[in-house]
Amino acid sequence: MSFEPKSGASAPRSSAGFTLAELLIVISIIALLVAITIPALGGARTAARKASTRQLMSSLQQAAGAFRNDNARAPGLFSASDMGHSENEAQGMSAMENVVLELAGQEAVLGRDGEISNPSATNTNAILVGPRMTAGSQYWVDPTLIGTSSSYFDISPEFFVKQLKDTQQIQNAMGDVGHTAAQDDDPQLPDLVDAFGQPLLAWVEDEFGPGRIDQNASVIEDERKKFVNIDSDTDGPARFYWMANATFLSAPELGKQGYDMTLPPGGGKTSILGLGTRNFPMAGDEHVIESLAALLGNPGFKELQDSTGTLYDPEDLIPSTSRGSFVIHSAGPDGIYLGTKDKGLASATNDGDHILYGTNFYIPGTSTADPDARYKDDKGAPTSLDVIEAFDDLVVSD
Repeated sequence: MSFEPKSGASAPRSSAGFTLAELLIVISIIALLVAITIPALGGARTAARKASTRQLMSSLQQAAGAFRNDNARAPGLFSASDMGHSENEAQGMSAMENVVLELAGQEAVLGRDGEISNPSATNTNAILVGPRMTAGSQYWVDPTLIGTSSSYFDISPEFFVKQLKDTQQIQNAMGDVGHTAAQDDDPQLPDLVDAFGQPLLAWVEDEFGPGRIDQNASVIEDERKKFVNIDSDTDGPARFYWMANATFLSAPELGKQGYDMTLPPGGGKTSILGLGTRNFPMAGDEHVIESLAALLGNPGFKELQDSTGTLYDPEDLIPSTSRGSFVIHSAGPDGIYLGTKDKGLASATNDGDHILYGTNFYIPGTSTADPDARYKDDKGAPTSLDVIEAFDDLVVSD
């Protein structure tokens, strides 16, 4: 028996692929999901690296505190004054390298040059290190022994990296490989880096620096140099020195990310603490010193008026106390110490090449004559902020 389809009925249609319109809709949905997911994953990675860096910095700070409790001084084979000497601009030793030698490398220090025989004949890993060129001022060190025995600070290999290029860290004046090596297996002081691959800076206060900073001094610029200065020998001692970290702040290819610290402000992605800012005619050492004062000065307290009740000009405010005697500084996700492209710079200044300590207390671009110049809390009472928190840099202090 056969059956005929009813009049007007159509036969079943075989299955077909997506139409062009359907494909476009699917592709659009996938693209939207990718656009949402990738930044979220990137943000999660950045957050994880920031957390890892903070943990590293916190552990280092605790180690430095334990060392201070045992030795009544900050860690460092060389003094803060020696690390800040102008000779270190050519020697290329960083303050963090100096700190690590005592926190994790006491077994690695073989002895002072001139007090022991040259060990390099029998120990091919032995190198001379130090911030000064003066005879007898350097130490023989075996970098391979750093972190090999019990110490104040245990270093994970992922955070202890050689800067192989001489553009990542300036070589010393003699061209020795104590700080930059041509090959991975050459003897060299590795550097403590953050989770973003950039060297960590240590800012160690000179305990023999000036005890009092006079806000009422007739020449404020000279008084500010007693708090922080470029070096320790040109104008006399200060509490902190740019030269202690000159090797990285002068690097044409800083760390893993390779940013150029010699570029001037406005010349690209660089640092307001870098050599490029020092050499920039419209900025110079004065602006670098002002930015360092904002970084290293105590943001929480400052007398804002003199004995007669007259308010100080925000541009003239200088720190009387430091953020801490031992400050650890990470460049953060953008890889640059107080970067010129960091949104924090735009919120902290109208200038573009430096920040002011006074910005912790006064809104940028205002004056003491302006009743709305001061930062205020929810109740309208004058308050202060930490200008550095606007940057993506990470800072830990004791």
